[in-house]
Amino acid sequence: MKEKIANRNLYFGKLVLAGLISGLFLTLLLMMFHIYPFGTQSFLTEDLKYQYIDFFNWFKRVLNGSESIFYSPSQALGNNAWGIYSYYLGSPLNLLVFFFDYRHISLCIEIIVILKICLIQSLWTWYINRRFCLSLSFSFLIAMGITFGSWTMTNLRNPMWLDSLYILPLISYGIHKIVVDRKMVYYIIGTSLNIICCWYTAYMCVLYSLVLFVVEFVLQQTIVDSESNKFLFIKTVAVFTLANLISLLLSIWTLLPTVIAMLSSGGGDGTSFADSLSGIDFSSISSLISSITTTDILKFFESFLPGSWDINITPQLYCGLLLELNYVVFLFSKNLSFKNKATLILF
Repeated sequence: MKEKIANRNLYFGKLVLAGLISGLFLTLLLMMFHIYPFGTQSFLTEDLKYQYIDFFNWFKRVLNGSESIFYSPSQALGNNAWGIYSYYLGSPLNLLVFFFDYRHISLCIEIIVILKICLIQSLWTWYINRRFCLSLSFSFLIAMGITFGSWTMTNLRNPMWLDSLYILPLISYGIHKIVVDRKMVYYIIGTSLNIICCWYTAYMCVLYSLVLFVVEFVLQQTIVDSESNKFLFIKTVAVFTLANLISLLLSIWTLLPTVIAMLSSGGGDGTSFADSLSGIDFSSISSLISSITTTDILKFFESFLPGSWDINITPQLYCGLLLELNYVVFLFSKNLSFKNKATLILF
């Protein structure tokens, strides 16, 4: 028993170390490029500089008890403020702002971002190791590609979106457990936390979950023609649906006020879903792609190369050469079935 506890503590310690290494690496990058607090440069740009900082200042006043989290007179002539909290400030790490004075809010945000980078590295290392039975060292290297990929680095200026990236490993492993064992604890924890941290990225992760659920089911080869496995398929879908409903109920305390706040604020441009579809050309696949994205096909493939990201031109797809090389090896591997390859390529 003692040996089991010791091994578990050692495993946890290695995961913490993995996160700390990534946090230290990001800190060294800040020092190397003279980024605040080690210089005059900063990734606090665009909305983070001109808008989000004010939201953090407001949140500190809320934590100090001088303002309400439900209503703010700073919005026009006064308005419901819960929508601001649930979109920008829902991450539990933002509570650290309480311990910083107003002059050092920027420093607080950078510390929060570094902590999120640590969590991304630790949890993706954990997921890759547990799900694919790879060594911790190799899992760490693959996770580094995700932690320091172009999407992560370009969204340091949008810290509220980074929470979803360290929650995704919980959701992904939760889906695996639902498919294999019909156990939904990991998925419920991950999805509930995702909605609580930022509902905007949460809905994208739900779409991701639907796709990964299908992929996991195919890879586990549980969909066959026998009556028993048809029942198993129905049971697994029921468990997955139930897990989503429970996650929704656990996070309804923040989601419902958010919907009310958005409706009461009169947000949106009045464009209906049908109006949006009317602007899409379905006449051909190429026309469809050009209608829903501004990305040129050459720019799409270029985005898998390091340093290729260009705002509003190139998508943020680069996630490390090691991860991309493994994908190429996967395509040409003779040890994997054509069905598994086709499933992963399609999804």
